[in-house]
Amino acid sequence: MDKGDDYYTKFQEFVFHQHNIDRTAQGKTVFGDAVSAEDSKLISDTLLKEHPEFKELSNKVTNYLDNLMKMRVKSGLVSQKTSDLLKEMYPNYVPTYRVVNNNIERIARVDKGVIPNTKVSIQDGIRTATGSNIDLVPLHESMAKMTTRTVQSSLENDFGTELLKTIGDPDAIKSIVVADAEKFKNAKGIDNGEGLI
Repeated sequence: MDKGDDYYTKFQEFVFHQHNIDRTAQGKTVFGDAVSAEDSKLISDTLLKEHPEFKELSNKVTNYLDNLMKMRVKSGLVSQKTSDLLKEMYPNYVPTYRVVNNNIERIARVDKGVIPNTKVSIQDGIRTATGSNIDLVPLHESMAKMTTRTVQSSLENDFGTELLKTIGDPDAIKSIVVADAEKFKNAKGIDNGEGLI
């Protein structure tokens, strides 16, 4: 059943304010300094009273995002310990990409290389929040972007892990990776189980 744009806008507002409560506890607000955790609690409680089904819907979003995190853990992009810590810190997590120059913000590549002098990396999809009052990208667009990046990075990391198992020599992989890095602007790294190469 289509409930319209206003309904979806209210749902997004609900989940973003739930996340703001968690983020404010970490000193990194979703809405900048203009909206406190108390403001977000009042807003989300009001929206939940108006639309009690938002709790179940937000649980579905959370479950989906939890499954993306499980994919990151399974492929070695993040550890289970990191995943558990993030879940504890941000139980109501939703991605909060920003609109910058009419585009979704770019996420910096994560460089965690363990082979010196390489310029390759795989995004783990986790960034450090800073807090902002820049407009948020709609939830569905942020989730789509996060899904695409998570799946791509997980597959790349799985491939790299299998490549390392097959070749078995990090120095041999270094020569392959460095050669590729020079040929391709968007060269990727691999994970040896200890970190990205």
